[in-house]
Amino acid sequence: MAGARKPAVVGWLFSEDLSAVVYFPPERLEWPGPKPRGGGAADCPAIADLARHYYVVRSPVTLSLRCTHFKPGAEFFYDVPPVEGGDKVLGGQTLQRVLTIMPPSIWENADYPTLQLNLPYMFVSDESVYVEQCPAFYSPVSTQLPILLYGGRFPIDVWPRQLNFSFQWIDLQRPILIRRGDPLFYLRFYPSDRDRKVQLVEAERTRELETFMASVRDVTTMVSRSFSLFARAAQLRPQRLVVPRKPYQGAVQPEPAGRMPAAEPPAGEASPGPNPREPGASEPP
Repeated sequence: MAGARKPAVVGWLFSEDLSAVVYFPPERLEWPGPKPRGGGAADCPAIADLARHYYVVRSPVTLSLRCTHFKPGAEFFYDVPPVEGGDKVLGGQTLQRVLTIMPPSIWENADYPTLQLNLPYMFVSDESVYVEQCPAFYSPVSTQLPILLYGGRFPIDVWPRQLNFSFQWIDLQRPILIRRGDPLFYLRFYPSDRDRKVQLVEAERTRELETFMASVRDVTTMVSRSFSLFARAAQLRPQRLVVPRKPYQGAVQPEPAGRMPAAEPPAGEASPGPNPREPGASEPP
């Protein structure tokens, strides 16, 4: 009898190192939780099989937004209301750096502003694997947000691109509150054999991988049908891109007794959102 087929290896990494320690590694979905009660839906093989195929990407920050001015298809402003519980809310220049307000000319609906939380997550494989980004449909917190996620699907073996959190704000009367650690979206990986298991590993950002990522970056600003470039990307990619990252072997030293950690600088005042500006390299799928 032939042995079980090895899982398809998918590497994950960050596109840059800036503030990388605040981002959560993608994790396998645990539903309904680590200690489910017996006799319920969790005992259904169909439901359990669905859940085990998904991975969760969690919010690295607490995001609090409230619409202050809106003119359909033309103007959109927001502010940053405080949050109960003492969470550090993203605001000021840091918020403007990581949150992009797309210009009204590319909104799908004039009544729904399009926003994008820029994230550094990237995925790659050395064989044919598609990644699918979808809403966090098992999360009560995520499903109650007044937003509509832009999902997407593409092959990560020839098209390693950033996965951002792009969405439409579909009810401007309701503020958006996403706390650090809340699920942003789910991911599912599809090898050629859809029943084949997937092994997710942290990958090194090698020189070969960085060179190949650069070859497919920003192409949407140059051509309108980027998926037509998959064949050319396959010709340019090296034979191997996934190099598992070796974990740090040293022990983390605790703070000495009686020593207080250095205080963070105070956050600036939360300012109104900027006028819609031209998008950067990353756009909604």
